[in-house]
Amino acid sequence: MTIVAFNDFLCPICKVTAHVLAAAVKHDGDVRIEYRDLAFFGPMAERAALVGLAMDRQSLYPAYHDRTMAMHIPLNETVLRDIGYDIGADWEQATKDLKDRRQAFLSRLHQDANLAFGLGIRGTPAFLVESLLAIGRKTEDEFLGIFAKARDLARVAK
Repeated sequence: MTIVAFNDFLCPICKVTAHVLAAAVKHDGDVRIEYRDLAFFGPMAERAALVGLAMDRQSLYPAYHDRTMAMHIPLNETVLRDIGYDIGADWEQATKDLKDRRQAFLSRLHQDANLAFGLGIRGTPAFLVESLLAIGRKTEDEFLGIFAKARDLARVAK
């Protein structure tokens, strides 16, 4: 089962919820997270999301996401670069990708925002698990309950 997690790298509730979701996914053992980064919190949120797409090209998005969400200092270009170095990214390649693929990356962010808005998501965090939409901060037990309910609904639908 896949959970689509909509988050914003500057969202304080997203930062609190990220490790809780990771714990629930680990506890469940049969859930994969697919992140969709939104930029509700402005230009630096967009920049962090763009860097995330560049990190994904190096197969480092999960490490980038986890490290960025764990940061409790304001994000800026230097912090994003340091995160890249810390997770073993080739920052020179990331910078090149950010320049050369800017339009494609912006298009992806636009598509993700359209998907979120189409689902009725107006803020972060939000989670789509099969046909269930959960919005806001959740506990590990709440996530586990959502996973179970989504599986039940999928079985009934078959």
